[in-house]
Amino acid sequence: MALVGIVKDAESGESQIRGLAQLCNTKSGVSRLIGAHAGTFAEAMLDENSQPSRLWIYVDTQSGCAKLVIEEIEYMAPNTPFVRREIDLQSHKEVPSDFPNSVHVSKKYRVIYILTKCGFIHLHDLETGVPIYTHRISPEIIFSTALDECKDVIIAISREGAVFEVNFNGQAVIPYILSTTGDSSIAMKMARGANLSVSGDSLRPSSFTNSECLASETTECNKP
Repeated sequence: MALVGIVKDAESGESQIRGLAQLCNTKSGVSRLIGAHAGTFAEAMLDENSQPSRLWIYVDTQSGCAKLVIEEIEYMAPNTPFVRREIDLQSHKEVPSDFPNSVHVSKKYRVIYILTKCGFIHLHDLETGVPIYTHRISPEIIFSTALDECKDVIIAISREGAVFEVNFNGQAVIPYILSTTGDSSIAMKMARGANLSVSGDSLRPSSFTNSECLASETTECNKP
């Protein structure tokens, strides 16, 4: 279990926002405090394992540079232990006060979604943490988000009351991943997990842009 919150950092003298997460083991009653703005739990099935690895995924901001951290929280024998990952999160100089406010995981695509206060979305591979895609989905402040697991889409609410639905275009993502990461294993695992057909053409790198290829389609559903 995890409780995540934010607090104004008076010690910095710059009114910065710090994130704090209390991670609790409900079996042992042991807890620890982590510098994190957002986090979530997920399971990942490694190829060599018979059982899924149980993971705690969060964005660490203690060092002043946001890092995506993926670590195993409960080892299951005889699995191969999951190797802890730390990946720098892309920063955006035009919004220096921005910070992550939610983390979600798509079981279908094996992707981590990180959304920020200023409307950016970051997509990372669940198993390796490799960055796949970054895009600004809204110029407005994002107040809250949720993952619709049935549709596998992100629902985001802005401070002005607008509701956005962010769609992940699975049909175009395989060649895009090959173009940006060159990692065919990530592309193939995503295709298998999402039951996407893989042809010779889809295994060739794509020249599409972010919005054209991944089509992280954002539609404004409602605004009072």
